[in-house]
Amino acid sequence: MPLLSDSREVLPIHRKILGFTFIGWIFDFYDLLLLTFLVSSTTLVNDLGLSRGETGVLLGTALAFTAVGGLIGGALADRYGRKPLLMATILVYSVGTLASGMALGFWTLLIARAVTGIGVGGEWAVAHALVGETVPPHVRGRYGSYLQSGSAFARFFATMVGNLLAPWIGWRLAFMVSAAPALIVVWIRREMPESDVWLQSVRAGISSRLGYAAALGRMLGPALRATTAAAFTVTTMNMAAYWFKTIWLPTYLHETRGLTLGDVTWLLLMDQIGSLAGYVMFGYCSDYFGRRPSFTAFSVDPATAANGAATCSASPSALAYGATAKAAATSGNAKSRFMSTA
Repeated sequence: MPLLSDSREVLPIHRKILGFTFIGWIFDFYDLLLLTFLVSSTTLVNDLGLSRGETGVLLGTALAFTAVGGLIGGALADRYGRKPLLMATILVYSVGTLASGMALGFWTLLIARAVTGIGVGGEWAVAHALVGETVPPHVRGRYGSYLQSGSAFARFFATMVGNLLAPWIGWRLAFMVSAAPALIVVWIRREMPESDVWLQSVRAGISSRLGYAAALGRMLGPALRATTAAAFTVTTMNMAAYWFKTIWLPTYLHETRGLTLGDVTWLLLMDQIGSLAGYVMFGYCSDYFGRRPSFTAFSVDPATAANGAATCSASPSALAYGATAKAAATSGNAKSRFMSTA
């Protein structure tokens, strides 16, 4: 029986898989980013008596634990399947977000954010694998861009909730309401198919023979060592630029540049528009021109745009170009990590 990825046409089942993973992608990014807005728009810092250093640690904790979640989620998805792990990771990051709203101090919020990060990282690993294994190679770049574009929608929702709703309802209720995506697990359980590539590997006994250590050994072996090192280095630098901008931009604009929450919201909308453009353009470019040329081209703009945004006046209109241009280029490269499945 042919695999879904062998199809010459995009089938309804491909769109269904993309749809489910896209929804999970939106809400995992949303839960990951919500705290970055709440620290500057609500009384969270004062309520929990957080120092500036502790706030920085909390903002980085969830992101750091996405690496843990990715390792755990990827290993478990190879053993138990993509579908059950997608459901499990959504539940994990939803529980972490709910617990964030119940935090009593630095340590309880730290633990809650770590749980959120584990769930988010696991969902990233599973969603990428599921889409990469099932869509045809000739549209894999575009489907990767569609999946990754969920992060722009997530930032939009986080901006709206964090800057406009949370000041009215409070940071605790904002976190608790944001745990609602756990309900989509019921829908996924009923409607989403399992990866046929994974099912084939189970029938062949591959997933039970190749453990996590063995897979890592292959990546570090003579045949793949140079490729693994290059990919790891480029991805680390690219993700550092992307997440430095994403995590700190709301606080930077509001507290350092002295912009109002309304101006910050408008600028972040420009950032999200640029991100959507970057994701879609990179997807099409990577399918038509190849992964390497596209990655190189999208690496040229971010530094210039970032420098312009950092050194220009505090006028929102002057900052808008830098936010949009940098988001387009950085976001395009951010989704390029999906291309490893091509």
